[in-house]
Amino acid sequence: MTFAIYKDEKMVGFIMMYYDDGNGKFEYSSYGIFKIMIDRRYQGNGYGKEATIKAIAYSKASTHGKARVVELTYNPDNAIARKLYLSLGFVETGKIHPSGEVYAEYVL
Repeated sequence: MTFAIYKDEKMVGFIMMYYDDGNGKFEYSSYGIFKIMIDRRYQGNGYGKEATIKAIAYSKASTHGKARVVELTYNPDNAIARKLYLSLGFVETGKIHPSGEVYAEYVL
């Protein structure tokens, strides 16, 4: 699922999400934020935070099915992303993606 992020009539970014029902290779059902991108010109205005809050609400609505968590990964050197996600209730799981990114999850 891909959603555009708009401020008034101007597209400022996008968010890509997925739903996994847990019947595949994962232990439990989850929504995930695969990618969130805000155009450099619009960063620092709270659009990423607002989009993440809406992604959590979308997941809670169980649009594609019930899930236990919303999960995402981020670069451990990205202090701004880390601060944002932790402030919204995401918790680092201690797992590291093969790319070196940190796993975090928000329990629904």
